Amino acid sequence: MAKYIHTTTGTITTVMDSMERHGVVKRVRGEDDRRYFKIHLTQEGKKLIAKQNKIYLDTLKKEMGIFSENELSEIIRLGSKIQLEEKICPPLARLKSKIKSGK
Repeated sequence: MAKYIHTTTGTITTVMDSMERHGVVKRVRGEDDRRYFKIHLTQEGKKLIAKQNKIYLDTLKKEMGIFSENELSEIIRLGSKIQLEEKICPPLARLKSKIKSGK
């Protein structure tokens, strides 16, 4: 997980500790390999995500409401191009190169 979001394992542990203390996630030790944990959202965590998603969508609608339909399409098109750049999102860039090479 740390590698995927470009951070350290220590940061992930700190964040997970905090989230667990606040009751939004629960760690369940792996059955096959006890060195690993599965992270599960609690009911409180699901409520928090729903609340945050609503705030995010409301804000996005408000902020993006100044653009025409054509302008929004252009923003989405350009955002997609940026996302594929190696420095912005390496996993998508690797997928793009695999698609181009046919592998």
